[in-house]
Amino acid sequence: MAENGFMQVGQVGPHARGDGTIGPVRLGAHGDQVVNAWGKFFEAAQRGFLFHGSLAVAGVAPGTALSTTPMLCLWNPPSSGVDLAIQQTWVSYVSGTLGAGSMVHAYVLDQPALPTTGTQLEGICARLSGARPKGRVMTGSTVGATTLILRPSLHLGAALASTATFPFAAYDEVEGSIIIPPGSAWAYQGIAAAGSTPLILAGVLWAEVPIV
Repeated sequence: MAENGFMQVGQVGPHARGDGTIGPVRLGAHGDQVVNAWGKFFEAAQRGFLFHGSLAVAGVAPGTALSTTPMLCLWNPPSSGVDLAIQQTWVSYVSGTLGAGSMVHAYVLDQPALPTTGTQLEGICARLSGARPKGRVMTGSTVGATTLILRPSLHLGAALASTATFPFAAYDEVEGSIIIPPGSAWAYQGIAAAGSTPLILAGVLWAEVPIV
């Protein structure tokens, strides 16, 4: 490949290189340049920067309005030294009748202390190594102020398990477009009709990016 009069040399197939070394770009068998050969999240996952958080399998109610006790909350401690970059959120049905409405991304800017009460959930490293995140993921915990809406996320239809073409699973590709700095919190919750004992599962995938 030539660029500005210089030849850029590539090598076909995988080749191992240590951090800080210089080597050729990777090419496919047809001369195409390969980027993220193992998937877009692979680099962050392999290096231990990517984490999963999920509600327990029993599920919880999605909620009906913005509040101080969001269904799912991700808090970044003031001394973490990292930004938390949301990559994906997931929602799936457990039981009951959902009320029509939406799941939304919400936030609290000033959250210097760990949210109180509720349940702290296990943050799991995407490279299943036992490493623990600096961010704290929790459900039903009380944040310092009523959350503010950032943007809509997923549609909740008025439905129950027997509903035709029921959307059993849905996800939102956030791809780093929501960043939680130290001392702030992100929330994921429903703005919807109450339904009848609705229970859903929800999860979040985030990257912990060192602040430079």
